[in-house]
Amino acid sequence: MRLFLQIHIGDWKQRSYHNPLVSYASSLAPDMMGTDIDNESESVVIDLVIKLTEQAESVFVFVSADTEAQVGSVDKMMQYLLHHESKVHQLVAFGEHSVIGNLAEIFQVRFIKINYTEEVKKRIQSFATKTA
Repeated sequence: MRLFLQIHIGDWKQRSYHNPLVSYASSLAPDMMGTDIDNESESVVIDLVIKLTEQAESVFVFVSADTEAQVGSVDKMMQYLLHHESKVHQLVAFGEHSVIGNLAEIFQVRFIKINYTEEVKKRIQSFATKTA
């Protein structure tokens, strides 16, 4: 199983609970699953996503971040990704945030900043069609 993980770091009041990229990624391949968390997710939710990530062969991480937002509960997920960075196929950042900047160093060529949703979709599609 491959996993698309969307992480939102920002004010929950400024976003909708509908995550079209999660639905899009999940629809691309039978072995592709999508999920999302945000900086205000409950600890138990973060733990479940970590367990899901452990079971995945490969993970595509999409982080949408507001510059001034606190990382909050997402920190636990980020720590997991740092310690299991070989599972991460690609980390795509949408927006500026210091935590994302620090992750860029670890993931090197697998890290990319993108400002257009269509480009993110192309990357997700490439991940979904890649054979294991």
